[in-house]
Amino acid sequence: MPIYGALDIGSNSVRLLVGEVEGGRVRPLLAELESSRLMAGFKEGRLSPESISRTVAAAGRLVERARKFPLQNFLAVATSAAREALNARELLDDIQDQLGVKVEIIAGEEEARLTFKGVQAGVQGLIKGPLVAVDVGGGSTEFAWEENGQLNLRSVPLGAVRCTEKATTLEEIEEILAPVLEELRGRCGPSQFKLPQERENAVIGTGGTATTLAALELGLRVYRPELVHGLSLTQERVNYWLKKLFSLPLEARRKLAGLQPERADIIVAGVTILEAILRGLKAEKIIISEADLLWGLLLKAAGEE
Repeated sequence: MPIYGALDIGSNSVRLLVGEVEGGRVRPLLAELESSRLMAGFKEGRLSPESISRTVAAAGRLVERARKFPLQNFLAVATSAAREALNARELLDDIQDQLGVKVEIIAGEEEARLTFKGVQAGVQGLIKGPLVAVDVGGGSTEFAWEENGQLNLRSVPLGAVRCTEKATTLEEIEEILAPVLEELRGRCGPSQFKLPQERENAVIGTGGTATTLAALELGLRVYRPELVHGLSLTQERVNYWLKKLFSLPLEARRKLAGLQPERADIIVAGVTILEAILRGLKAEKIIISEADLLWGLLLKAAGEE
């Protein structure tokens, strides 16, 4: 089976996925992540030299691991932090010059589309009927849902790193989310998000905030994607974790089973965004998906998106 690779240069981390793709299905062979915090120190529309250096170094280590496989194709993209930065070219040129990898900055709507395609591939057999995909990232949050055979894509400037750096309030988060949540409620209706046992629709959460919540819920000292994928979390449990994380000092958060220490400072902002989305949609549950943008990129690399 052909093997493909994908690299995602996000606002918080650089992520790699290597996997086999055939018939619209993805079988991961290697999935790795390095925290580089590209959006840290983002001021006056510019990435800091330190964040660029960290990100290039992290990308280099992951690309080296990817090249141990006989790749048919390799795609690399950059998302929120890079697409907003006036000096994003510095990042792309450094990666091209030092690693020989061409990185494409993708728009928020394209990020949402590829995430939806990845989620769709990853939840085959778990979900019946249409789905709403929500990806809370470091710099932005993407929404994608189907309606009458059309794929709707939205991207909003809310993310765990961005909101932590800017000390964004809950009221500000709700105000930014309001238009897309109103659109979703109006088109789909709140009954879509109740998720009964034999539901026809589902809210799917992907990205670091969602998967970290699942790991916290399971108390995973060692991350196990096969346990995280498909886990259902009620809105009440998301709210429980938000209150618990908010109440703990940073050092205590770092010691929680399931929470990567390097994510401890941004997890409250990320969960605040996710909880606001569930509450705004009157969603009773969210299903966590390991399949995400990287899965969509592998499908694109294979020409099967």
